[in-house]
Amino acid sequence: AATRTQGCKMSDKFKTNLNENTTVIEHSLGTLFILIYLRKNNLKIGSLISIGAGYNTDDLKNPTYKDFDPSKEDFEYCKNNINNRFMIFSEKDRFFNEKHQQDYIHYLGAKPVYVAGQGHFGRTEGITKIPKVLEIMEEITK
Repeated sequence: AATRTQGCKMSDKFKTNLNENTTVIEHSLGTLFILIYLRKNNLKIGSLISIGAGYNTDDLKNPTYKDFDPSKEDFEYCKNNINNRFMIFSEKDRFFNEKHQQDYIHYLGAKPVYVAGQGHFGRTEGITKIPKVLEIMEEITK
């Protein structure tokens, strides 16, 4: 897994492009990282599409994930500073169970978008395209 420092270095390259007209699409740990990053940098974005997300405080206590532990304040900041929040999820996600997914949706105030049979939406599951992302983009741009 990448570290928050690595993620910040990459994200800092695009920070000036993040604004209320921007849509950010994140997957897995990136869905947690972006919450911390936006609050830390006092940034607002138009939309966030989280894919294969969850909030598992037990796993976040694991040193491997220590850089990806958003606070309730991070969630609240993003809830108030992202106009459109979506969370695409499926059953049998190998990292986040239903409770973790529902906690993420609840704390972020995200619109849940269920897609059957996709697991964690990764290459391991054979996923190379997620049509729901395009549907959401169309909804956002109406």
